Amino acid sequence: MSIHSDRRILFRHQDIRYVMHALKLKKSCALIGADGAGKTSFLRRLLSQEVQEQFLADQQEAFLFLFLNTYELEQSSALAYYQRMALLLEPSYRQLGPSLPEGNVLLLENETIARHLLFERVEAILQAKPDLTIVFLIDAFDAAFVEVKPHFLRVLRALREEAQRRVCYVVSCSNLPALICQTPEGKVVKESFLELFNGHVRGLKGLEHTDIQLLLRDVQQEYHFFCSPEIEQLLIEVTGGYHNLLRMALATQAERTVRLHERDSITVCAEKLIRDSGVLSACEQLWNSLSDIEQHMLFQMQKGLLSRNALVELFPVRQVNDALNSLLLKGILIETNRSKVYRCFAPLFVAFVLLQLSTQTHGLQLDMMRRQVWIDGKLHPVRLTVKEFTLLTYLAQHAGEICSRAETTKAVYGEEYDPLRDDARLDALVERTRHCIGDRSRSPRFLETVRGIGHRLNGYGGERR
Repeated sequence: MSIHSDRRILFRHQDIRYVMHALKLKKSCALIGADGAGKTSFLRRLLSQEVQEQFLADQQEAFLFLFLNTYELEQSSALAYYQRMALLLEPSYRQLGPSLPEGNVLLLENETIARHLLFERVEAILQAKPDLTIVFLIDAFDAAFVEVKPHFLRVLRALREEAQRRVCYVVSCSNLPALICQTPEGKVVKESFLELFNGHVRGLKGLEHTDIQLLLRDVQQEYHFFCSPEIEQLLIEVTGGYHNLLRMALATQAERTVRLHERDSITVCAEKLIRDSGVLSACEQLWNSLSDIEQHMLFQMQKGLLSRNALVELFPVRQVNDALNSLLLKGILIETNRSKVYRCFAPLFVAFVLLQLSTQTHGLQLDMMRRQVWIDGKLHPVRLTVKEFTLLTYLAQHAGEICSRAETTKAVYGEEYDPLRDDARLDALVERTRHCIGDRSRSPRFLETVRGIGHRLNGYGGERR
């Protein structure tokens, strides 16, 4: 066996072992990891004959592995999935002898026909080979949650059930349905194929020590350069051993785009690396693959630490639990020895999040759908009453303009203005709203009282979407 093949077997061997064990038990599973974790290359590694020999041994011939990359579909639709799955089965189906109809299966335009064709080919292959299990390796499966109707997942489940569990799925995703589907759609998606999301989920996290050493050797051989043990250790610590971050950090040393010194602190190292375009791009790739709630939560980090107790004051408890579980699963957060306090996996990514925070829209923003207030890119923890939020909404519609007391009273209370009644209650409402958003009574930053005329909202950054 070649050194390259040997490395392919060793790399992420614990994750491979998990998947192969599930398949031997005829179980499907979902692999969750942020972009840059190497999900696609991991699934492709499962196609390797050497990997299958190592982990399946004499059961290798009992499995047919088929790889489907969602990004290669012309569009994310049930029809496109059925077409590609039927096409992947075509070589095995041809070996059985039946003549295939003329034409390309990818040109089918009827979803029902494509679905029947898929079921027909699976049934024929499994009847001819009673001991065979068909394994569909589906990459970037997030699209199936968001862009394809849940009925598609029910069809996949039905295909598996009709095949008596001799059809299995190994899917890779950046997020679980609960985080990227609006409620109640997320519940519908999850319940459409519970097996994939109920106890059969594994996170692809940062690399283990053995995997890191393999990656270090591969990258140094690829670029024909040598890294001192001290610099290697510095890069491992600053990237948290995360696959793509570590690879890009190593590339800066090979190409000499970032000058690191063995005595650099982790903080200095992170500050130097984040200025490199390749490293910045790798951080952006990871960041953009996180759900909105995960990003908003990471903005609440203090010195790389995140407290659950602080989060539940800002977000619904269920959202916090789902997002924390997801971030832990992906290895973005790591549990500390302090209860309900978590650490970000990499100082380099902490530096990136701070950079993102500094470039957020300054000023006050309103999320009309969730009735939330954002100030300088951070969610304000205090929830406003209906009247307080209505006041801000009306003033935001006329941001920078002075709104008269009569206009504001009509907008907030739906009543005609009466100075004897309304001056006091409007002033009290304005003062309460200032207090809720952390604004000052004297020289307020946002909610200004223009004596004798009315009120004006300053520093409005637009609606947050």
